[in-house]
Amino acid sequence: MLGLERSDPRPLYQQVKDRLRLEVTSGVFAPEAPIPDERTLAAQLGLSRMTVRRAMVELTREGLFKRIPGRGTFVRPQPARETPVSANRGTAIGVISPFDQAEVASAVFYQRILQGVQAAAGDDAPIMIRKAIPPYDAFVSVHAADPALSGLIVLGIVDPQLLNALRHVDVPTVLVDSDQPAERRFDQVTCDGVDASYDAVCALIALGHRDIAIMNFPRTSAAAARHAGYARALTEHGIPLRPELAHVVPSTSTAAYDRMREILKSETVPTAVFCTMDELAIGVASAVKDHGWRVPEQVSVVGFGDIGFFCAPALSTVRMPIEQMGTSAVTLLQQRQRNPRSAPCSIILRAEWLPRDSCARPRPMTL
Repeated sequence: MLGLERSDPRPLYQQVKDRLRLEVTSGVFAPEAPIPDERTLAAQLGLSRMTVRRAMVELTREGLFKRIPGRGTFVRPQPARETPVSANRGTAIGVISPFDQAEVASAVFYQRILQGVQAAAGDDAPIMIRKAIPPYDAFVSVHAADPALSGLIVLGIVDPQLLNALRHVDVPTVLVDSDQPAERRFDQVTCDGVDASYDAVCALIALGHRDIAIMNFPRTSAAAARHAGYARALTEHGIPLRPELAHVVPSTSTAAYDRMREILKSETVPTAVFCTMDELAIGVASAVKDHGWRVPEQVSVVGFGDIGFFCAPALSTVRMPIEQMGTSAVTLLQQRQRNPRSAPCSIILRAEWLPRDSCARPRPMTL
């Protein structure tokens, strides 16, 4: 049944358009099937007839519906495609992510990636952000078939069901900060997490730290790579891996804060914490402060991402070329448009260790 997500920040008419297109693509409305009239849809959705009318007029203009005077609105049969969807498309770039427009705007990391996308695509190029909603097969089909889109950027997606829904996409698609689906490989932009994490942990070891915890986010390929760099640094320096120092929390500052508060009350308090995201490092540092300790005098804290601009003390971190991830994604889209049959390409960007003020020699263990 047609329904809207009330938290979606997009205009209501656009939501109605997308839901109607989804129901046509998924087979709820078959070719030549009648579409409920404006009054019926408006009552069902709790919207004004004007909002519903705008959605239906635009879908008719775009060729999805046809209007027969005196009879109503019907699904227009679509001719069989003789060429790939990507052969005749518009100029907009679609961004599929687990976040809506407002959530992306508040996430500094993803906002900076999109700034890179916009810079590479041109200031006038439309960027259409779509929050992935189930059923994923139907969701992906709708947006892959949108004639306004020149390509898709899949941003921050690790859900295997959603990734596998991409397997039949016939439009240039690039994964950014996302895992690859099990059944198909796409062009991809990633940032090296192993070597950068290794460098950060080696810097802590060089200061004299041996009790180094890791605060990681739930398991993805990026999380696994950063843990691998942490483990390699410890192993190469003869420091045993201790399970009690490995922590996995949701990727929010609040979750890291809560976990660090628990750690500080335990008998196993590390002298340093390597956080695989700056958001986690911000939460860890706040917990140390609220415990009555100081960073880095009692606990050294390291982040990953270089988005903690206003931390005090200045956060030692791994700088990711975040905007370059966006520009590289557009480069791969353009290459894929020119060479649709070429093998999938991966761009792996180098991250850089940035020592600042949140690291020092380990505290005396008498504390």
